Amino acid sequence: MKKFKTTYLIFIVLLVVIACVGTLGAPFSSQETAQSGVKAVKILDKYSVLLVGEDYVDLVKYGKQRTRLYEATAPISWFKIFEKKIALFQKDGRFLVLDSTTGQVVFKRVLSMFSGACIHNDLVVYSNVSHLLAVRESGELEWVSTKKFFGNNELEIWDSSDKGLVIRLSNGTFIFIDFAGKTHWKYSLSRTVGFLWLTRTIPLPVIDLVVVGETMIVVWDNVTIVSGGKVVFSERVGMCVSMCLSEDSLYIITIDRKLVAFSLKKPGRLYELTAPTYVVRVCVYEDLLALQGSDNNIYLLSASNGSPYAMISFESPIAAFDFKYNIITAVLFSGELITKKIDEIHPRVFAEKTEEWTRIGEYAVFKITLLEESRELSVQVEKISAEVKVSNSTILIKVPAGSSVKSFNVVAKISSSKGEVKVSLRVYVTKSNRNFYYWVVVVALIALLIVLIPTKLIKGS
Repeated sequence: MKKFKTTYLIFIVLLVVIACVGTLGAPFSSQETAQSGVKAVKILDKYSVLLVGEDYVDLVKYGKQRTRLYEATAPISWFKIFEKKIALFQKDGRFLVLDSTTGQVVFKRVLSMFSGACIHNDLVVYSNVSHLLAVRESGELEWVSTKKFFGNNELEIWDSSDKGLVIRLSNGTFIFIDFAGKTHWKYSLSRTVGFLWLTRTIPLPVIDLVVVGETMIVVWDNVTIVSGGKVVFSERVGMCVSMCLSEDSLYIITIDRKLVAFSLKKPGRLYELTAPTYVVRVCVYEDLLALQGSDNNIYLLSASNGSPYAMISFESPIAAFDFKYNIITAVLFSGELITKKIDEIHPRVFAEKTEEWTRIGEYAVFKITLLEESRELSVQVEKISAEVKVSNSTILIKVPAGSSVKSFNVVAKISSSKGEVKVSLRVYVTKSNRNFYYWVVVVALIALLIVLIPTKLIKGS
């Protein structure tokens, strides 16, 4: 029996060692932390952009210096940008409304609890969890609702439109209220669990919510459109990463790289496609979608059908970006602010895939498609010796993997008589097939579970 126990322990140790070796052999990727401290970028007009940082709000005029509008006394834990105004809540309890062009504080409160806010003209509506208060910027109280009025449930403001606002109760119920304080409809997104005679209502997790007029679009596992308190459309999409809204369409990016477009006029799915890489954020302006990829690229697609329009790289990781008036404005992790007009992006190119896995001593091959006729075309790969081949409307780039396990970025500079664009490409180098190391870990763990059968069963056998 002692011999059996010794063999058993040795076998377990060997399995653990194999799993560790497999994990160490696999390449890994890391994400840099934002040194810029920028939380959001908002294009105000064709000449200026608003930056919201960890503890500041800045205004930048294109081609001019950055102006500090507001210096927070504590980190900003919540903010929302409205037309010509920005509402923010600091960790020291200060709730403020600022003019987004001058930085002037037009409304101020000190709260012990905060749960969302919205602005309509000079009316500020905010929640302190137990109360919903509507106050003029002058300080005049318009109306107030307490949680007792809503069944003693806590209150949270989610979104607003020009017609009213949507709050969510702690029991999962959404309520649409106009700016006079009148309730129009309710919709519950929750489930009831119980044991014996005890029951409890649990709100279902919601990823995002948008209000258009009196219609609510809520994204959870499904996209659900609610009008007048009734569901007019609902379809499953999976985990949402980012979403944006145009006048008549909704665009959603899922965690599995799917771009799904929905029509709002005639509720239903317009199209679905797979993005070239994992997408951090999506924006829409007129008929163009801008997708911020995790690979340092920004992809431009037709909003009507999802067809490729162009792509561009700023070479460094992007902390935040916005797209409006056919202008892309991005803040890099280094703190640098970059703007690019859409009509200046030439030549227009697009890559269906910007990440490739290969083995030591082999090559990673990238295919880039030209989307417009380009004269005097030249392609240069920076900081590495790569083979480039141009044929008709296709550019093939062969990047050598090198002699060690690693991952690295490659920047391709594509020039024509009209201009120059850069495309970021990423190469992952392994000792063998891409999934080999992960399969080693999986097999080892399964074997470990098999051998960890209760000792009594082993003795019985």
